[in-house]
Amino acid sequence: MTTLKYNRDNLVSLLAERATFERAAVALYDAVLEAAVDLDQPVVVSSIDTLRQHRDEEEEHAEWVEGLLEKLGGVPQHELANVADREAQILVDVVREAHASGSVLPIFYAMLSSELMDVEGWKLLLEVADEVDDPDAVVELKMRVAREDRHLELVREIILALAKESVMFAQDAEVVEDLADFDPRGDGGDYFRERRQGATTIDIISAGVGSGRETLEWPSSGGGMRRGPRVERGGAGRGPGLSRGATRTRRA
Repeated sequence: MTTLKYNRDNLVSLLAERATFERAAVALYDAVLEAAVDLDQPVVVSSIDTLRQHRDEEEEHAEWVEGLLEKLGGVPQHELANVADREAQILVDVVREAHASGSVLPIFYAMLSSELMDVEGWKLLLEVADEVDDPDAVVELKMRVAREDRHLELVREIILALAKESVMFAQDAEVVEDLADFDPRGDGGDYFRERRQGATTIDIISAGVGSGRETLEWPSSGGGMRRGPRVERGGAGRGPGLSRGATRTRRA
């Protein structure tokens, strides 16, 4: 990258922001990978090797920018770098706190925030290089923007899979207890306590079992019975006694 067409001090400040952010991104990936080995979600487990590769690419990005800073010399203004450092530290803290509490989605929401900022930071440098007609820099920066786009896409895929899992229950939920004497709505329906596994394992009260069941209570909510999300799935696989409103023989 040549320097003749640039305000060197301002360029150094932009590059210092990138260097700071990329080093922080490496720390964020390290925290995420540390958490990932304790998670049993298939989408996370299957992505660990790719996450490690993306972590190494972030490190290479940091080294590349640091090399440019060394060549350019100069003293950067620290405002942008300080902002990047504070933002990144908050995200690392989010990941560590979520890991300690056993939460999963906050870990990857933090990564999503980081990758969105990362992509935009590199695109800004690319636009600057293009405006001042620095073809060598454009080639290098396009490669890094493409990498960051792939990083962002993976995080989006992980979040989508985790979000879907967190709100959808498996149809083969385990019936823990047939609540023969439980009739909160006075409709003579059949109620069951089911154990459903998604992003977490919970026990709920439901009317009907299997596809078409209706969730009535999330026990963790406290405060008595309340209607929860309705999960109704149609299809030919619905058998007798599985749809909402079906009748089952109650225990004497």
